[in-house]
This record gives sequence, C-alpha cells and structure tokens, in this order.
Amino acid sequence: IDLKGNHGGPRVSGFTWNSVLPQMNALEYLEATLNGVSQIYFVSSPISGLIILLGIGLASPFITFSTLLGSMVATLLAAGCGADLPRLQKGIWRYNAALTALWISFHFKQMGYIPVLLLVCCGAAAATAAFAGMDVVVERTHGIA
Repeated sequence: IDLKGNHGGPRVSGFTWNSVLPQMNALEYLEATLNGVSQIYFVSSPISGLIILLGIGLASPFITFSTLLGSMVATLLAAGCGADLPRLQKGIWRYNAALTALWISFHFKQMGYIPVLLLVCCGAAAATAAFAGMDVVVERTHGIA
C-alpha cells in the first residue's frame, strides 16, 4: 500500500491480490464476521448477527458454530485476496458463505462433525469465490461494484 492507501497489485472490481488482513484488528475482524451473518437479512450490524446466531443456536449449537465458521472462512479468504475493505467490513462478501455453511451443516450433520466442518469450509470458500467472480462480471458489464 502506498502513502495514499492504494494497493500495488492488479485491481479488478474492488478486488486486488494484495491482502487487506493486516489492516484489520481482531475486533474489526469479529465485527466483519458478525456483519456477514447479519447480511442474511440485509442488515449490517454485529448485534443483529449475534442475535441471528443466538436464534440459530436455540435450534442447534452445531449449526450455529458452522454458520459462524463459514462467515469466518469467507472473511479470511476475501481479506487475504484483497477485497474492498469497506464492503468487506459491511459483510457483503460473507452472507452467501454463511448461508451455504448453514445449509451444509443442516443437511449433512448425520455424517459427523469433522466431515461436515470440512464441507462447511469448502462450501464457504466456493461461495466467496463465486461472489468474487460475479462481482467482476457486474463491474465489467454494468460499471458498478
């Protein structure tokens, strides 16, 4: 990053191959992760994300953990690949991963904890990669990010 805050790597649609992880502290990372869960209902609020997780937790603590893990994996992947920091902090990059993790942990829980958690991580990574690809397509075809 130069003195103006610009990333040095190739940039496509708010996405660069330079990591923005060093720009986030642990509290911002947690807030971004909870924002990703809250974006399931189109809200960008860590308190809403926590309430949603508590609601899921009433049904199944394992599914709650899986949903949170999916959002965390998406946060790490998007930040590691250099997603646009303001959109990353609002949770835009993670709601698909959180929903994917929730669905996987619900439908495959009979397989056992470890296989399901591996599927959750892979599903969250795939959802994040798909979102990055769609973001590029929208940017190139419509000129908006």
